[in-house]
Amino acid sequence: MAITVGPPAIPVYDQPVCPGDGYLWTPGYWAYDYDISDYYWVPGDWIMAPEVGFLWTPGYWGWEGGRYRWWDGYWGPHVGFYGGINYGFGYFGVGFGGDAGMADTSSTTAR
Repeated sequence: MAITVGPPAIPVYDQPVCPGDGYLWTPGYWAYDYDISDYYWVPGDWIMAPEVGFLWTPGYWGWEGGRYRWWDGYWGPHVGFYGGINYGFGYFGVGFGGDAGMADTSSTTAR
């Protein structure tokens, strides 16, 4: 089944307080449920990196071959491409904003 309608806008939400040193924010995202033919929100979370120095590259929806396709996020030594999506909280569309975004507890609107 081809997904021909893009995901909704990323909602405005408050980032929970970081639970401690070594945690990185993995932003929320829209997933797709084929059973109901609609998107649902997966909230972000603070996660310990699988290796010291690793950073999270968020997944994203991209248009390819006449349909929307989900590109999975991944851990690695640098932040890679994530579709130019502004997830907020340090992930503003290109790269990662560093420590300021890691412990930012303010609200954000991604556009």
